[in-house]
Amino acid sequence: DLGLAYRRVGDLEGASKTHDRACVILRRLRDKPGMAVALSGLGGLCIRRGEYTRALACLEDARTLMASLRNRRGEAAVLAQLGELYTVLRDAERAERCFASSFAIAEEIGDVASLERSVRRAGARAAAGDDASDSILLLERALGCIPDGCDREACASILRRLGSLHLVQGELGS
Repeated sequence: DLGLAYRRVGDLEGASKTHDRACVILRRLRDKPGMAVALSGLGGLCIRRGEYTRALACLEDARTLMASLRNRRGEAAVLAQLGELYTVLRDAERAERCFASSFAIAEEIGDVASLERSVRRAGARAAAGDDASDSILLLERALGCIPDGCDREACASILRRLGSLHLVQGELGS
């Protein structure tokens, strides 16, 4: 993926142009799965570039396509991206709804890796914010969604983030 290569070297402008071209071609080909993936990638780039209105449009379109294709894993990933976007926009209610939906889908399909990715996004965005209390709630909810016998590293990652957020909030004793 050329867009990913541009992104990895830090060329967000080149990555964005590549994703734009891919969207045009995929739309012309009526390739819905390809469009969904391209729009998700473009939405993520727009978040990183601060183009939030465009990011929202791309991600909503990607979510709609993923849902129509019954691609639950893709839908969970896009919902996590939307949660990240709403966190940046300081819309805690919508962010929580998106992350909660992402967690629910990941739990439903037994995809702990998707759940962990969603939690990583929620935690990273929370750490950048002023108030960690919303993120603490999200992470605690994520812990409740993890199925028995899950990957220990995923659980450990969630617990580390949760602990660091509690520490930031001054809620852990010495």
